[in-house]
Amino acid sequence: MSIHFEYLLVNPKNRIPGSYPDSPGDFQIEWDLQNNFPVVIDAVKEIREKGNQYYEGADMERAIEEYAKSLRYIDHLRESMGSTSREEESIIQVHEAKAYGNLAAANLRLKAWRSAIRYCELVLFVHTGNIKALYRRGLAYKGRKDYTLALRDFEMILEKDPSNTAAQVEIWKIKSEIKAYRVEERAMYQRMFEQ
Repeated sequence: MSIHFEYLLVNPKNRIPGSYPDSPGDFQIEWDLQNNFPVVIDAVKEIREKGNQYYEGADMERAIEEYAKSLRYIDHLRESMGSTSREEESIIQVHEAKAYGNLAAANLRLKAWRSAIRYCELVLFVHTGNIKALYRRGLAYKGRKDYTLALRDFEMILEKDPSNTAAQVEIWKIKSEIKAYRVEERAMYQRMFEQ
């Protein structure tokens, strides 16, 4: 009977979606077994998907909790396996980048610019030139009014994809904001000298 119960916990087809424990150590599976690698990856996907549902429902705090939980599962998998093959590591990095990207998006919605930037940089560390990460980091820099760095990210996107209209629009918006600021600044100095 307990073998059947363990099978239910391990077999993703028989699991209740979103029912993974918060702590990966409480997930009833032999983490170091090679056969269980796909099971853990499926768990990571399901957890991240649950985060996406919260994100779509505008519940950023719970979305962030789920994305962080998926990363805990990835960390626990790496620790338990000791070493991973090149193929396994490639699969892990894809899911890790997605979770970090999702964390960046959720932090953008919360206007937590510094956190959004940090998560984008974690994606870019593994996937240099990732357009979504560059775009999100650019938005975070723009949110912090760090226009030079924001422009750099949006221009990097255009180097890779010249027809990216979202990046083009952001560049136009930033240049318009800079221009408006300079006009306002000149007017302020002019008023100061007139007095």
